[in-house]
Amino acid sequence: MLKIKNLKKSFKSTIACKNIDFSVESGEFFVLLGPSGCGKTTILRLIAGLEKPDEGGVFFNDKNLGDISVQERNTALVFQNYALYPNMSVRGNLTFPLKMRKISKTKTKDTVEKIASMLKIKNLLDKKAVKLSGGQQQRVAVGRALVRKPEIFLLDEPLSNLDAKLRQHLRMELIKIHKEMNITTLYVTHDQNEAMTLGDRIAVLRDGNIHQIGTPEEIYSSPVNLFVAKFIGFPEINLFKTKYKPEKGAVNILGKELQLFEKGTELPDNTENVTAAVRPEDIHISSNNDDIEGNIEVKEVSGPDTVLYLNVDGYPVRMRVAKDKKGLLEKIKTNIKIEPEKVLLFNSKTERIIKNENIRTI
Repeated sequence: MLKIKNLKKSFKSTIACKNIDFSVESGEFFVLLGPSGCGKTTILRLIAGLEKPDEGGVFFNDKNLGDISVQERNTALVFQNYALYPNMSVRGNLTFPLKMRKISKTKTKDTVEKIASMLKIKNLLDKKAVKLSGGQQQRVAVGRALVRKPEIFLLDEPLSNLDAKLRQHLRMELIKIHKEMNITTLYVTHDQNEAMTLGDRIAVLRDGNIHQIGTPEEIYSSPVNLFVAKFIGFPEINLFKTKYKPEKGAVNILGKELQLFEKGTELPDNTENVTAAVRPEDIHISSNNDDIEGNIEVKEVSGPDTVLYLNVDGYPVRMRVAKDKKGLLEKIKTNIKIEPEKVLLFNSKTERIIKNENIRTI
């Protein structure tokens, strides 16, 4: 098990990470997700030993990695720019880490060919790295890390330089490789789709702090604060400033009263001013004229469904609609309804108000 304990790191006046504390199970695929500058790459470099923490430590199987040199740590890091030797062949790039460890030629040859087959680059072994496409270079970079048989595999946005279609394809390849090799893996990305696809668990970061750790389903369904709610999900979650009425157990959203709890239910922090958040897929087209009316301003078709951007009395609303509603989409105006049980509430400090009745499920 990998344990990160109270990790702190600053660069002059810039605090890169503060009191970072989490653990990664053996064989787990753990994703560090957040916007640029949130500290996720710094955490990866601290684990690899490329940076030294100001406070705290990194422990693997109860060993303090701070007492072990970078060369002796059994970690492998794949950088965003791949960092290949351009004039070496693919075979040379894959062989180099094993030569440095003085592995026998026979074992080196067997290991390189096995990894090359797994990554589908065996036919490229004699080709120079500089002649490869971006996707091929990415595979070689991953292969060069894997030939070392690391105990900890670190990837720093390795797919960000590739086009969308190739990124999607290589995500699937990374999942297959991880399942086959079962290496404890930490993956850094700012791309929520990548995080949700790859991660067994995700840590969401901002400004050097971890805001939430959980499975993709937990992060999406039960965000702990507004930042996580807004950062995860496309299109972005709808937010409505409103007041909670405990005597009715209800909030008013877009002029419609929605009962969330039993009448007389007080919120845990006794606040009336709240933000209600609703995922776009939890707002539906309605045939009931008594429901909320809105003008459809933009239709964004995305294969099996369509994203609608509506104007409801000057208020923007985003919703996701299945393609079988196509007839209704021809309208300029439509009625919509919100599922009360899917409404998430946040207090004035932007923290999630948790009630058992209000836990959203997928």
